[in-house]
Amino acid sequence: MRRKLFNFATASSLALCVVVLAAWLRSYFVSDALHGGWVDEPPTSAAYVQAYSNRGAISIRRVDLTATGTLPPGYRVDDDVEVVPPRRWSRDATHPWANHSWLLAHDWASRKWTTTPRPKVTLVWWQRQATLPLWPAVLLAGVLPLVAWRGWRRVRQRRRDGLCLRCGYDLRATSDRCPECGELPAVRPAA
Repeated sequence: MRRKLFNFATASSLALCVVVLAAWLRSYFVSDALHGGWVDEPPTSAAYVQAYSNRGAISIRRVDLTATGTLPPGYRVDDDVEVVPPRRWSRDATHPWANHSWLLAHDWASRKWTTTPRPKVTLVWWQRQATLPLWPAVLLAGVLPLVAWRGWRRVRQRRRDGLCLRCGYDLRATSDRCPECGELPAVRPAA
């Protein structure tokens, strides 16, 4: 049961490693983005969420909007700002980062600003963004497949050389059990 679980975890980890590696390489040529937004009740506040990949990193951004001031009757925050994008997925050319701290570590940004889209109406914007590099995910997802490959290679080499599969003791002169660990040989070595 443990072996099946290990094999499943290894296959899943390998698939994740391949997917993240493909996304990492793709992010140097194309910037993909997934957008979404909603207007709250009352309709004077809204939120916008975006996840995008660019130049080896993935960023997740949330922008909260609040309308203040003397608001006209029936005012909705999305009258002045497009909160819910018409397309949920977009593709664009990559752009260089202003800050290269994402290469070795994460980056976190938070800022607040105001705009005045019409007289006596002020929009307060609050943006929070986290940027994470993709290369650590590739390395972490690749560890388990690498461990499994080394174990498979070691067993294959020991089987070919006539050694005990568990401890590596030379079994060419032994007929029954390994004198070191007591393991029964899977296949009798050729004499």
